[in-house]
Amino acid sequence: MSRWWAQLSDGMKVAVVTGLFAVAAAIVGAVVASALTNGDNRETGTGAASAIGNEPQVSAGPSSPDFATVTPQTTTPSRASAPKAVYLADLPIIDARLGGTAPLGPATLAGKNYPRSVVMYPYNVNSRDWASFDLGAHYSRLSATVGIDSTSAEGHNLSWEIFADGRSARRGIVGLYKSTHVEIDVRGVQRLKVTAALLQDFNSIGFVNDLVLAYGDAILQEDPSNPPLPGPSS
Repeated sequence: MSRWWAQLSDGMKVAVVTGLFAVAAAIVGAVVASALTNGDNRETGTGAASAIGNEPQVSAGPSSPDFATVTPQTTTPSRASAPKAVYLADLPIIDARLGGTAPLGPATLAGKNYPRSVVMYPYNVNSRDWASFDLGAHYSRLSATVGIDSTSAEGHNLSWEIFADGRSARRGIVGLYKSTHVEIDVRGVQRLKVTAALLQDFNSIGFVNDLVLAYGDAILQEDPSNPPLPGPSS
């Protein structure tokens, strides 16, 4: 090899070296081009099937969730429950002065029936019928229909008044054919008293036994901030 190289002229030596460099450059260029082509294929997805096929496949176990079918659960906020209500007639009477013997029962006022009423029988112009109930500050509102029962005699009016802790909260006069609806704020009230009385035009008669006033279906709404304690049967 050394003798052959020595026999070459300077021009031939230059040509040989130049040729070797050209071959080497061609080989390097081919390697670089191949590398660039493979890189482009990985980025664009060409040949991805063979690459993915060589990777280990992981199968979902029986406990893996199917995220495509999972439905997000929404929670609807619960609404505050409405205040409870009780009939005034269902509360025990603490004290009373009544002309009749059945203060609690049904009544018919202006043609409408009220099965849970506080019923009064005023009989003397010099005194009232009344009944007192212990609310214990557990209620917020009283609603009732006040009127004269349909069994009463015609042509007369009766007066009524409601007291909250000894103070007059509402009062009025009713006749046989027209009742009155009442709404009273009773928050914080301990004692509620309802009354009925004859008017002064009965002075000439003295006593009347056939007039009946009723607080029809008087309802108390419980105060949510101070509800009554549950009874033994609750």
